[in-house]
Amino acid sequence: SSLFVVSSLSLSLLLMYRLPSLLLPSLSSSSPCSSLLSSTSLFVRSYSQGHFNVPDVSKCGKLYPTTPLRVEWGHMDAYNHVNNCQYFKYFETARILLFDKITDHCTDPHLRNDLFGGKGYGVILKSTACNYKFPLTYPDDIVVFTGVTQVMKDRYTVDYEVFSVNNGIVAATGTSVIVSYDYETQKKAPIPQELLDAVKKECPHVEVCY
Repeated sequence: SSLFVVSSLSLSLLLMYRLPSLLLPSLSSSSPCSSLLSSTSLFVRSYSQGHFNVPDVSKCGKLYPTTPLRVEWGHMDAYNHVNNCQYFKYFETARILLFDKITDHCTDPHLRNDLFGGKGYGVILKSTACNYKFPLTYPDDIVVFTGVTQVMKDRYTVDYEVFSVNNGIVAATGTSVIVSYDYETQKKAPIPQELLDAVKKECPHVEVCY
């Protein structure tokens, strides 16, 4: 049952991100996800309708708000603030949604369907880091600003800012290096031109370094 809850939550957050017009009203009262997602859905819907004072662009001027999330009670630790490991989960959620949005610009079905499928061409995390600026606590809502800021021949740099809605400030910043990967040969691979073009469309501030 726990696997079902996690899978349902991940799928529903993805649908809410890509289809904001189909948020909470689209879930029937009998849906197994309706009660689980009611508060999160309400926040995402309110955010999409501009009810929160969230900047249109990140402090660095290169990232855009992609992922509204709720700080949950279970995200905190014995020190009464969100545990440091949790931020990397925020980053992961934002990163997956960002690349999902990027592949919307692709026509090749393999790029759209296999990027995170562990087969054919894909991407794989090489390294990630977080700079903690302000402690997040429950209850709070956050928006993760995300963007691909640099592209090299076989890798991407993805940057993040975690914005606290309650406090109106950036609580953390982070970065990840994502390697372009061929799962058939188990080796790094050049970034396909179509995917590079899609990154440029979705992340206009990206720096191409090759």
